[in-house]
Amino acid sequence: MQHEIVGKNPATKETLGDRAARDPAVARVFARFGIDYCCRGWQRLDEVCQKLGIAAEDVEQAIQQEIARHPSEKKIGWDQLSLRDLVHHVLSIYHEPLRPEMERLQGLAEKVSRVHRSKEPEMLPALEEAVHDLREDLLYHMQKEEIVLFPLIVEQRGPLLTGPMAVMHHEHETTGTLLSRIRELTGQFQPPEAACNSWRALYSGLEALEFSIMQHINFEEHILFPRGLQYSQGTEL
Repeated sequence: MQHEIVGKNPATKETLGDRAARDPAVARVFARFGIDYCCRGWQRLDEVCQKLGIAAEDVEQAIQQEIARHPSEKKIGWDQLSLRDLVHHVLSIYHEPLRPEMERLQGLAEKVSRVHRSKEPEMLPALEEAVHDLREDLLYHMQKEEIVLFPLIVEQRGPLLTGPMAVMHHEHETTGTLLSRIRELTGQFQPPEAACNSWRALYSGLEALEFSIMQHINFEEHILFPRGLQYSQGTEL
């Protein structure tokens, strides 16, 4: 399996979103370096690394190391799947597990805030509110996708997709802002040394949630939505 090196071949022109959507190893490494590949997935790695003050070569080296640790992992050929299959992927991998997980995390946030508020009287109530806001945002967003957008995609109604997709893109950015707020409040998901098991479980769960949502948004923005729009451009899939 060949993997491109930025600056040495055409991969230099590939966007973060395209690379992360196609290769799970790339997505994991981007997350490790704090590189936003979903809401800002239209950027290139060299551009983002310059802004973040990190070396693109270090990121690429980490990607190669991640690939070496998972030699049987293959790039994903999303172009081989139908629109119906792509929508099913979003529903089964992201939407269905997300609803109970958000309920679990909101319950944990409420419990930790109630029990330990005296230790963090400002941060914990703010975190509880941020988790609540994220849950409400995601539930409403997914409902609109499932009722309006996804049926249009499956029915290959390309000319009708532009407006709903623009709304979803805006809401994806809102979700990204909420995730950034949670990351900031939790100090990059680092619990205090004296944190109880529930507190640690909350932070661990929120970190895993952030990664899953970034993959979720990236898949829609860089795989599902562009494929759906191809029909409005008269392109056969």
